[in-house]
Amino acid sequence: MCYINLSVEPLLICPSGHIEVTSDDDVVLPCHLEPPVDASGEAVEWRHRNTTVLLYERGKYIDAEKKDRFKGRTSLFTERLTEGNLSLKLFSVPLRDNGQYQCFFRSKSQDKSCSVILTVDEPEVMGSDEPVTAEVGDDVILPCHVEPSANLMKLTVEWRCNNSMVHLYRSQKDVPEMQDERFRNRTFLFHEELVHGNVSLKLTNVTKEDAGNYSCYIPRLTSKVKRGNVTLNVVSPDQCTCPDPHKKKKHDESCHYWTLGLGLGLGLGLGLGLGIPLVVCIVRIFLLWNKYVRNRGFAEPGGENDNHLANVPNIPERE
Repeated sequence: MCYINLSVEPLLICPSGHIEVTSDDDVVLPCHLEPPVDASGEAVEWRHRNTTVLLYERGKYIDAEKKDRFKGRTSLFTERLTEGNLSLKLFSVPLRDNGQYQCFFRSKSQDKSCSVILTVDEPEVMGSDEPVTAEVGDDVILPCHVEPSANLMKLTVEWRCNNSMVHLYRSQKDVPEMQDERFRNRTFLFHEELVHGNVSLKLTNVTKEDAGNYSCYIPRLTSKVKRGNVTLNVVSPDQCTCPDPHKKKKHDESCHYWTLGLGLGLGLGLGLGLGIPLVVCIVRIFLLWNKYVRNRGFAEPGGENDNHLANVPNIPERE
């Protein structure tokens, strides 16, 4: 009888596809041992382009080897090292974090590594190419968002119109005292949507003076495109807007009455301009035509009116 001690070395596994993140967001770069092996007492290192991002040995972080630009921005899931989870968490990722990362696992018996590719997208502020139209007294939403979506809760958002401050969001709250007086208590951001990159502005009780070019500006956004533009057109409630099929029903009704009024006005103006004799002539022609139509109503198909009337017998008068 003999005994054989079989030792199976685990594999170090990283995802084959790219990990995508928007700049300034947090991201997790996955890496794990399969089958799971306790790595809490071993060495774990992450590198980016031959630069040490994180080094963990014998239960503690070794900051001396870490580059300054990664200090305070990296961590392991230390409570899960016993499960073989070596994943790296990166905080507030800038564009320069883009590229290939290597995960290293070192023990007395093995030295393994695998790679992860991180793609950092640059967000852009997007306004609206099409103008927004609203009626006087209505509420309107001026669209603006960041694409790809990013969490903007901690950033500053400025809405301006013709150099006037329409709305200011700073330090995770609105700053109404910085607004132009005519916009005070009339503007709102959708705070719950800021985490998704939506910075659209709601403007209530629209006036004619609100018409103009609006800009949505995020000064601290890590991007070359930090501003989006929206044009607001303001129309009167009685203004004809029926060519636009997306407007409310009352627009169609106002256009109907406007068109009817225009027709009556043109008719009246034409009659007065050509004179009363022409009007009288038109009335006489109408009466003659009406009489002709009524006479044809008594005619038999294919016959003449006189013959038909001649065949009608005389009805004696009653006493």
